[in-house]
Formats: sequence, structure tokens, C-alpha cells
Amino acid sequence: LDFRKEYNDFLFKKDERLNDYWFTSKEELKRETVLNIPAGYTITSLPKDLVIRNDFIDIELKFTQQPGKLIYTKKLVLKDIKLPKKKFEEWNNDILKLQSVYNEQVVLTAK
Repeated sequence: LDFRKEYNDFLFKKDERLNDYWFTSKEELKRETVLNIPAGYTITSLPKDLVIRNDFIDIELKFTQQPGKLIYTKKLVLKDIKLPKKKFEEWNNDILKLQSVYNEQVVLTAK
């Protein structure tokens, strides 16, 4: 459902990196994808919504079912251009949660 998967591979190897990481800019990204459910099918499995908020990034992934469609909304806000090395582990944990939702599938089943 999400082909872009922003920040999917943005993990830091804290043992290899000596300094803080500086992003080129702050970022606010909003995307909405609508999946029309074919007649005769129903959604039987969805990824769980994900909400993460901290000093560096806000992540919101939401899956909303409406009659005949699924609406997937994504909001990513990079709040600071500097990520201190001491926060790499927290960042990596958040990105791993994001990857987990990205890798789950929407399952449609014939009625």
C-alpha cells in the first residue's frame, strides 16, 4: 500500500559513527492513499496504526476503513535537523517500528 516507505532504511550504526547526524532540513510530509475494495471482497487483516512522538520525529500511520475503501494516511514530521549520537538507539527503535508497519500487508478475502 505504501511504495515510498520514507525513512525505511534510515538506521544508524552508533558504533561506527563518531558524530551527531545533521539532516539537510526539517521536513513535514503528509500522504493519503485510497484503496478501493473490489465488490465481493472484504478486508480481513490490516496493519495496526502507529503513533510515535518525540523530540526529533513524529510518525503517524493510520488505516481507516470506510464502505468500499481503505484510507491510509501517513504523516512524518522531522522536527530538528540535528540528531545527537546519544539518541541513535531511540531513533533506530522508532524506525524499526515504522519498518514493521511498512512490511505488514492488507489482506483482502472473497466474501
